[in-house]
Amino acid sequence: YFILIALFAFSFYEIYSEDEKHSDKLFYAGIAMLVLLDGLRWGSGTDWLPYYQFFELCNRPVHDFDYFEPLYVVFNRIIRFFTDRYTVFLFCHALFCYSLIGSTIKKYARYPILTLALYYSVTLCFQGMNRQYMAMAVLIFAVRYVINRDLLRFSICFVIAFFFHRSSVLF
Repeated sequence: YFILIALFAFSFYEIYSEDEKHSDKLFYAGIAMLVLLDGLRWGSGTDWLPYYQFFELCNRPVHDFDYFEPLYVVFNRIIRFFTDRYTVFLFCHALFCYSLIGSTIKKYARYPILTLALYYSVTLCFQGMNRQYMAMAVLIFAVRYVINRDLLRFSICFVIAFFFHRSSVLF
C-alpha cells in the first residue's frame, strides 16, 4: 500500500508541477521502490518454492530442466555462478523487468509516474511469476518495434520472450 500511495502522490506532483527534472527523479525513485520490493521479497509470490529450489540446483550437472524455458535456465545459471543468494537473483530479476518496462513507460507515457502507478496497481498479482514476468517485460519493451513497424526487431524480442515463457505467443 505504501508504494502505491507514494506512486500516486508522486504522480500528482508530476501532473500539477512543470518541473520535469524532479518528476524524472520521482519516476526513477518509483522504479527503485518496485525493484526493492521485488528484490527483498522472501517466501512470497506464486510458485515460490519451485523457483527457489530451481535456483539452488540449477548449476548441478544432473538436473531436469524440461519444465523451464531455456533463457530462464540461463538467467538462473549465470546468477547462480556468481552467488548462492536467491535475493541477488530476485534483485537481478527485478532490475531486468523494471528496466525494460520503465524505459518503455518513460518513452511513451505523457505522465510516466502515473502510468507506472497504474501499471503496478494492475500487475501486483504477477509478483513472483518469474518467467511470465520476464517474458511480459520483453514484450512491453517490444511495443516500440510494433509502433515503428520494425518486424525484425519485434520478432527478435518475441523469440527472446518466448524462451523465457511460452505464453508469449498470446501477445
